[in-house]
Amino acid sequence: PLSLYWGLFELGLVHLRRGDLPRATQVLERSLELCRTWQLFAGSAAAAAALGAAHALAGRTEEALPLVAGAVEESRASQSYRWAAQILLYAGTTYHAAGLIDEAARHAREAVALSRRLGARANEAQALCLAGDVASTGTDADAEGYYREALALADGLGMRPLVAHCHLGLGTL
Repeated sequence: PLSLYWGLFELGLVHLRRGDLPRATQVLERSLELCRTWQLFAGSAAAAAALGAAHALAGRTEEALPLVAGAVEESRASQSYRWAAQILLYAGTTYHAAGLIDEAARHAREAVALSRRLGARANEAQALCLAGDVASTGTDADAEGYYREALALADGLGMRPLVAHCHLGLGTL
């Protein structure tokens, strides 16, 4: 069950990153179901957060918000850093998609701070880009700064899709 969970979870993330939300949802739901059935506590928060983000991006925020809220709470209670920054990123994405800008900004800032503390540069780049996305829809004037920081990190790490997203954000500003 653990191997199947990891395979499904990673496949779900690929579909999520590619924007194939129906497939991402289907695979991540199965992954989360395995966690719950086999009591794979180590992966359930990450699966729930990713599934919540997929739901939110598909416009199903009523289903998404409880999933990510529970995932963030579970992650904080476990005090494990394995997926903590990613869970915060999925939560920020979910709240942003739901139009809850203050909550999205809080999660994005927390993801930036945690990523920096852990030296997780790829997560930091993603969190900075999310902060830029959130700032560009709210009243925060720092959107350009967030995008530029994310762009510099992502470019140095060879994260071409994120580089493109940052350029899109800057162009939109």
